[in-house]
Amino acid sequence: MRLNKSIVACAALGIAVLPLIATTTEARSARSDERALDAIGYFTKTPTNKVERLSDAIKAGKNPLTNDSRFAYLPTLLRTLGINASTQSMVFSKTSLQIAHISPSNPRALYFSDDIYIGYIPGSDIVEVSVADPVLGGVFYTFKNRGSSAPSFNRQTYECLQCHDGALTNGVPGHTVRSVHPYPDGQVDFSSGTHIISDATPHSERFGGWWVTGKHLALNHEGNAFVRGSGGMDNPLRANRTPEKLPAGMIDLKDYMSGTSDVVAQLILQHQTVVHNRITAVTFGTTLALADDASIGESLGNKPGELLGSTLSRIRSSCDTLLETLFFVDEAPFPAPIDGNKRTMIDFVKQGPRDPNQQTLRQLDLRTRLFRYRLSFLVHSDGFRQMPLQARSYCWIRIKAALTNTDDRLTAKLDASERKTIHEILHATEREFRDAPTDIHQWKPVGLTSK
Repeated sequence: MRLNKSIVACAALGIAVLPLIATTTEARSARSDERALDAIGYFTKTPTNKVERLSDAIKAGKNPLTNDSRFAYLPTLLRTLGINASTQSMVFSKTSLQIAHISPSNPRALYFSDDIYIGYIPGSDIVEVSVADPVLGGVFYTFKNRGSSAPSFNRQTYECLQCHDGALTNGVPGHTVRSVHPYPDGQVDFSSGTHIISDATPHSERFGGWWVTGKHLALNHEGNAFVRGSGGMDNPLRANRTPEKLPAGMIDLKDYMSGTSDVVAQLILQHQTVVHNRITAVTFGTTLALADDASIGESLGNKPGELLGSTLSRIRSSCDTLLETLFFVDEAPFPAPIDGNKRTMIDFVKQGPRDPNQQTLRQLDLRTRLFRYRLSFLVHSDGFRQMPLQARSYCWIRIKAALTNTDDRLTAKLDASERKTIHEILHATEREFRDAPTDIHQWKPVGLTSK
């Protein structure tokens, strides 16, 4: 069968954070409501993200990228998009249509920021790019890295949504991370089951199909391992204990930007892909609810701006699911302390806003959990800040109430000191948090501020 080139490129791109192409039935279940896609303008609106702006600059003859003899445009592409090479995470399972390029000795390297994902495979001319767009959700591109006199981005739509808009992505265009059981050649044993990764996933069920590096890590997981014989997993790096760096003889590390596939980077990756999808679900769900409300309200003779109770209920429901993820309500505890690559951790923590005491939601714990302060740093993201006002205002009120009250289920695991510190960070960095009341009964459908 001859495959459409755009589909091949998209599949490679799509699993930039997805080590599995879903089956047709699975991928197409729980798809976005077509009315939501139309209401959002997924196929008609121009995305508003850093990749789109870079693409426009290149088309206008203002190309900031330079060609490197080893990696072509990749190094300057990462720098221009604000992505640190220390986020490098390697997937070696053959779960892309570019299977000819992928193997345990030639894995796909992923690099990411808070909202952009880059997939690079040695031997491929294409770099995979995807973005958590603040309005459209997951937006996918291919980038011509080699074999062209000038770099270029090509947005992919319908083809990518075949896998990246369904049950795996919370029913919206998005991303996901999955754990699989690979054979020594990278092929996947689908019969043994797979895991979609979230904060709630036990660590023993994570990282399958990925190389994982760290330091002093006594953590049992499915990474760095292959299916052998009739069953069981065999780890060439010895009993799932994670090395500080990958052995040079296993992978030709000169083909990669880093010698690590860091465990901390991958844990952050696993967290943020779920949050992105749930932010998108709030944006899509609220947009569609408001469109339905306008139609129904007009027929009922309601005043403009007067929202139906059913509309408010739909908004609250999608927001409550997001809030549970933001507060790590179901986070699986670490069975043992984790220590990753120091460069990875430094690069991550130094980003983002801080309060006057230099406290930040990006501070890591790594003893019993991922973050020191259990409210996701993605409340500072463009995606969260640009959610529809009706949803955003509800979230800020609930966040403030949860940090103020001692018996709120969202912060049941947080002691008074942790709640206080999160409150201080948000008060210093987010105006809408400062302006929000603490009583959810004061939620006004028109929001706290004008958008």
